[in-house]
Amino acid sequence: MASLRRLASIPPNGLPPGRVFVATLFAMALLAGIDHISGYQIWLNSLYCVPVGAAAFFCARKEQVISVIVFSVACQVTVFFADNLVPIAQIVDFFIALISALAVTYFARIARLNYLEVDKLASTDALTGLKNRRIFEMIVELEMARQKRYGGSFSLAAIDLNRFKTLNDTLGHRA
Repeated sequence: MASLRRLASIPPNGLPPGRVFVATLFAMALLAGIDHISGYQIWLNSLYCVPVGAAAFFCARKEQVISVIVFSVACQVTVFFADNLVPIAQIVDFFIALISALAVTYFARIARLNYLEVDKLASTDALTGLKNRRIFEMIVELEMARQKRYGGSFSLAAIDLNRFKTLNDTLGHRA
């Protein structure tokens, strides 16, 4: 359960998109193999949506997402034709595969954009557009870890502006 929480906390740009892309292609090929071996005894069509959704959420490049959609539909169509279904069933299954892949992609892309917007709002000051204290502390921790790993010196300078509130009150926040 802890690994599931850790995976859920990874931001869309936290996983390497190349690895996600390759993993989704591998997962769909594996699904196609299992689907073909089962001989349509087990309907796995809905499972193709999982890797499609993962690619749409974690991969920023549209080419990767489109490739995953095409590969998903191609895998499913290959299984349809290999299992010698009735032609009308093949056509219906093709359109179901295409529509479900497009729907999952659409909703995953919306979720990605919403996540990135919330992340931006949570990490920047609305007035100045500068990174906030939470990001500052995270960057300091990363730099301290880098200094410990590679050695060398590390310095941090802080400036305290006296009567800054008075400046804001008289000249305004924009100044």
